[in-house]
Amino acid sequence: MLNAEETTTLLDAFSFIVAEGVEDGTRFQIDVDMTDGRQTWSGKAFITAGQAILDYVGTDWAGGFVPGETVTFVANFKNTGHYMATNAIASISCENNYVTLLNPTIEMGTIDPEGISSCVFTIQIDENCPATEVINVSFAMTADGELNAEGSVTMRNSCNVIFELSDSWGDGWNGASLTVSFDDGTPATNLSCQGNSQTEIIEIGRGTHVTLTWNRGSYDSECSFIVKYESGEVIYQISHPNPGVLHEFDCNCQGSQTGTFNPVENLAAEIGIGTITLTWDEPERAINYIISRNGVEIAQTTDPTYVDEVYTEFFYTYCVVAEYSQGISVPECIVVKSELGVEENETEFAIYPNPVNGTLFVNSGNAEYSYTMYNGMGQVVANGTAKGTEQISVDGMTKGIYFLRLTSGTQVLVEKVVVK
Repeated sequence: MLNAEETTTLLDAFSFIVAEGVEDGTRFQIDVDMTDGRQTWSGKAFITAGQAILDYVGTDWAGGFVPGETVTFVANFKNTGHYMATNAIASISCENNYVTLLNPTIEMGTIDPEGISSCVFTIQIDENCPATEVINVSFAMTADGELNAEGSVTMRNSCNVIFELSDSWGDGWNGASLTVSFDDGTPATNLSCQGNSQTEIIEIGRGTHVTLTWNRGSYDSECSFIVKYESGEVIYQISHPNPGVLHEFDCNCQGSQTGTFNPVENLAAEIGIGTITLTWDEPERAINYIISRNGVEIAQTTDPTYVDEVYTEFFYTYCVVAEYSQGISVPECIVVKSELGVEENETEFAIYPNPVNGTLFVNSGNAEYSYTMYNGMGQVVANGTAKGTEQISVDGMTKGIYFLRLTSGTQVLVEKVVVK
């Protein structure tokens, strides 16, 4: 019986399973009909299937190395899917004998959709390493569901300098040329444009003094060129060059300056009832702090503390970046899990079996409690109150990771449950 203007809610009345292998972001239409035997009311709902997708999106580092010193990398992995990536672990590898990995793996925890996990690695360069050595460093990340992503950087004490040559008439430089000379003993190079445009790349040692000299041709007014680093930073550009020395520069394809600004230290997290309080030691001259949770920025503050309100699961990865007037530090991260210790007079919960594929049992002895179970998107899939032993059916739930929040008095416990 449904009276006029009355609204009713059907909890757990229907369920469905999305087949494995469905492409991330696929939308499904679900038709819903209600009838009283005489009339039928129709509606529809749209469901988006989501899965995590990991992509390597680049590495920040200083751009060069000094034998005998350490090098810091910040390898960035992004979750481009519509579902959180869980139990993410990042790793670094290098087969060069002059390199020692100081932290080969990092537990990064959870990465939310569109979140970026910035993984800080440090390596030691042997003091006997030649300054001309080329070193390949690889990064990888894995997560639940057989997710993985890979990327790499090549370390060298040189820069790829790009020369973009142009001729406005399109018939080349007609005898004109650009001489690129170096003070490190490398033979000079002559460049000349053939046709409308031409691009040349020269590898130049870091710190090398470079001189650009223009050699006259028949139609210099048609000629122009741009010199820049791979990052896009322009070193020099000119149209209608005059004969002689045009420009001189010291080659320095500076990287991101990663590691040159002091990060926060002693990052700690205290779990309260509905809150997580982050604290850290302030580095000197830091003016601001950027806080991210699961790879997504959530706040900025000038204080060395931040309180995050939490309502569901506590499996978070927090990172804090110190901001300075001229740049930012590498992130300092901490994985916050929800296993709270049992204190005196607190309820001891037993949750089994886990993983589960039928019925989940919760036992509190004889204590009263309430429970709420969430899926990875934060949606409630089961809730209620109980005393002693409670049975929670997971039949019809999609395989994956869920979070069970148990509340008994002022005690809050969140446990990860795997439905298989």
